[in-house]
Amino acid sequence: MMSNNVQSAAFLNLWMAKASNQRILMVLVGLRMAAVFTTLLYVTNRFFDIPLYVNLLLAFIVLALIMRSKWLLKRFWHMESRFLINLNERHMEENFRKIEANQGVRQLSDMQKNHWLDYKLYTCAFRLRQDSPYIGKAIKDLALRTNYNLMVIRIRTKDDVLINVPTGNHVLKSGDSIRLAGKKSQLRAFQEDERLSLQFVDHSFMTLHGFSILEYNRKRKGDRISCAGMPLNDASPLVGKTLRESDIGARTKCLVIGLERQGKQLVNPDADTLLLSDDLVWLIGEEKAVSRHIEQNVFFT
Repeated sequence: MMSNNVQSAAFLNLWMAKASNQRILMVLVGLRMAAVFTTLLYVTNRFFDIPLYVNLLLAFIVLALIMRSKWLLKRFWHMESRFLINLNERHMEENFRKIEANQGVRQLSDMQKNHWLDYKLYTCAFRLRQDSPYIGKAIKDLALRTNYNLMVIRIRTKDDVLINVPTGNHVLKSGDSIRLAGKKSQLRAFQEDERLSLQFVDHSFMTLHGFSILEYNRKRKGDRISCAGMPLNDASPLVGKTLRESDIGARTKCLVIGLERQGKQLVNPDADTLLLSDDLVWLIGEEKAVSRHIEQNVFFT
């Protein structure tokens, strides 16, 4: 039934956008199936003098034939997709109002699935095997940024403790899992390096957008990683500084993962990148750290 790409995308966008959408969509699908089945049952009972169990069986058979009819499904999905698109447009309008009210600040968990970060930045996790050369080393000594242009955004210890955006001095231990963010090609090159003795964590690969949505729905706020776009203007304290001079990563549990400037996007900008007015700086880190940077550079007085 979900074979049509556009309709599937609309359904999936709404499903992933927030938990409340999932409940609404499940109710709508359930009501739709119940309405069709009830109508079929009424028609068979109204025009055929047969036992109830035969009516039920006949209704199921007719329903199955309808579900397998390409023409009927095409007409049904045409109506369904119009509803989903209208609902999606209302969701987009709500996001634009949020952005305007927040003076240009963008939350990645609120953005639509076609955002540029959704096809340029991905994340996945790797578990350190006992013979991994990374064991006993500090993150700053791994040269992940230099060799692979990847960032460590989370460590999960073997005791299931989450360490978000660890400092460069954090020392890795056997059994730790490291979650990295970067381009798909860079993550693949890292995974294929057999010298590192790493085990890919099943089901951990996803877009940064998808990861951001999962984090937004995480029950414990203190464990959440947030991703937001921070607009800079002439009065922002960061303007005129390089990323190295801004000291964002060193001072707070926060990293710069992307930059939008004059319609162009820069993924994982290097430390010598100069921050300019009208830049949109994408940050990832603990919610408090991201909020603090936004307050200091957007909502300052």
